[in-house]
Amino acid sequence: MKERNNIIVCLLVVLALYACNNKCYDPDELIEIDYAGASDTLKGEQLNTQFGVVSKLYFVNTYLIGLTSQASRFFEVYRPDYDTCVTCFGEYGRSRNDFVDAPHEAFVRASKSGIELCVADGGARITKVIDLERSYQKSKTVVKSVIKRPSSICGYEYHVIQKSEKDYAFYKELSCHDARDHIYFTPSIGFNKQGEETVYDLYPKILPIDDYDILSAAYAGDIEVRPDLAKCVLVHLFIDQIDIVDLNEQHVTGVRGKGAYDFEYFTTIKDASLVAESLKAFNINASVTDNYIFQLKSDKTIKEMMEIEVNEHIPYHSTVVVSDWEGKVLRSFVINEALRAIAYDEKSEFLYGVDNYGCLFRYKVSLK
Repeated sequence: MKERNNIIVCLLVVLALYACNNKCYDPDELIEIDYAGASDTLKGEQLNTQFGVVSKLYFVNTYLIGLTSQASRFFEVYRPDYDTCVTCFGEYGRSRNDFVDAPHEAFVRASKSGIELCVADGGARITKVIDLERSYQKSKTVVKSVIKRPSSICGYEYHVIQKSEKDYAFYKELSCHDARDHIYFTPSIGFNKQGEETVYDLYPKILPIDDYDILSAAYAGDIEVRPDLAKCVLVHLFIDQIDIVDLNEQHVTGVRGKGAYDFEYFTTIKDASLVAESLKAFNINASVTDNYIFQLKSDKTIKEMMEIEVNEHIPYHSTVVVSDWEGKVLRSFVINEALRAIAYDEKSEFLYGVDNYGCLFRYKVSLK
């Protein structure tokens, strides 16, 4: 009888391991949030400033910074107290203060000397820490320091959150050796503390999809890093979901919209030509502070959002959801403008947003 019990226990262990390895998504915990219904409508004030086409906004000290793809001005800097774009910086080049490749990621971090803007220069395999005050004064990039990325995590598919040379976290996007062989590797989160590396297996099993366009849509997302570098949030673009990552405790909490489709839904899309009409652009953009997560959300399909981008006469309202770092929704509201990027200043309690045409708006959002 004892031997039979041992066999049963072994079988249960094997089944448990199989179930775990058979999951496509496996956070420490998954909670559902009801995002339905905005609680308020905010009227925005249009400012004088005109930005270029920005993909991200960052509020750093007294500066609002827009990340663009323009080779002569990767960063556009706005000062709310002047209500004007006062300078721009960031150029291609080989010097310490230039970028070998267009910056593809940036995050704000707090340090003893103040708030800094850390920018990945993928071509040079380094992270550049920018002195914003001097960059503002000189109207050109002034780099305070350079952190060399470990050779094992270089490339555009990696997002690196660096505290120091030997203390960092990274997020590796969906990847493959050669797209023609249809062998893909799931995204992963890694942590390195003083040279000791651990990897969090958030996606134990890759989705059984051969089409790379469909597969990349399933894992598409963005990363926002809290200024104190204690946490970050993975924002899924085409799933109504975010993942809150505790970078110190190496713990992941998934927060999904109630009743929303999950990763398995992507296996039902039979052709890449159907992606734009099959998927919703749930999370257009996001911004974080030490206390809050702001999501710029939509209930439109990708196809509908593409039409809105090129036709300003199509009626559309933006939705913003504010959560704390536990995933609890604190407030949600609608605004009249079709925004593409947002950032929040906790001190002035202003939410800033840029629309598809580079117009800048601000909204008073008190969260205390």
